[in-house]
Amino acid sequence: MPEQEKDEKVMRLAEAEAGKPFDLKYDLMLRVTPSCSRKRSMWCCSRSITLLPTAGLWNPGARVQRALWRLQRGEKNPLSPLPLQYADYARWQRDWLQGEVLERGLLFWKTQLAGVPPVHALPLDKARPEKQGFSGATHLHWLDEALTARLKRLCQRENTTLFMLLQTAFALLVSRYSHEPDVVIGTPIAGRLREEIEPLIGFFINNLALRSRFDANIAFRTVLRQQKQTILDAYAHQNIPFEMLVEHLNPERNTQHDPLFQIVFSLDNLVSEPLSLQI
Repeated sequence: MPEQEKDEKVMRLAEAEAGKPFDLKYDLMLRVTPSCSRKRSMWCCSRSITLLPTAGLWNPGARVQRALWRLQRGEKNPLSPLPLQYADYARWQRDWLQGEVLERGLLFWKTQLAGVPPVHALPLDKARPEKQGFSGATHLHWLDEALTARLKRLCQRENTTLFMLLQTAFALLVSRYSHEPDVVIGTPIAGRLREEIEPLIGFFINNLALRSRFDANIAFRTVLRQQKQTILDAYAHQNIPFEMLVEHLNPERNTQHDPLFQIVFSLDNLVSEPLSLQI
């Protein structure tokens, strides 16, 4: 079979494999399917152990996968024992996130999100169904190296991160096309704030609701500085789980859309670590 045809078949198999559910009671949390196309393998992880490189953070998955591969071949375990487990973190979070700490965090978000639009005002090409689905189109657009370099230089001059700059530009774009000066955009955050939990496998990710309110005829640099502070404030109060926030804010529920935000912006600036497994 020609290589291109092999690759296409492997991709179809990978999509089918990724669509298989995990039975959390009986299944292992990792499935590996070897393929014959250029010695590729498909790795499927349960969402409960997924490590996502969001908000400019890390993904130790390649290191762990290499260790699992070596163990499978009977080699010595190269990973040192973990001082903490995910259960330790969950217990700490439950004990810490209560009382004054919880009230202070909830007060910030209640103030920040008071009176937010229930749904974004972007013009849609079709009417919303009675119950939202998750099928849609995909559009890819690449920023060339020259433009990326100019963006990074602007970040240096304005003392911001690339995430802050791109999120601000995206929020402005949403505001312009929706004719709405008040927009709320969600962003996933890795949630690994302590060095001890960096190497752990577990679901630490939380969602932050970033609210942007734009006034007319304000310079972009001013908007960027305002948005930078909004993002920093959100990061400072990221320990409030999004599900808990929705429960306390109790927005009007609608099966046609998600509460608080329906648009998500994420930046993955992870430098990919090659994974090479010898068969």
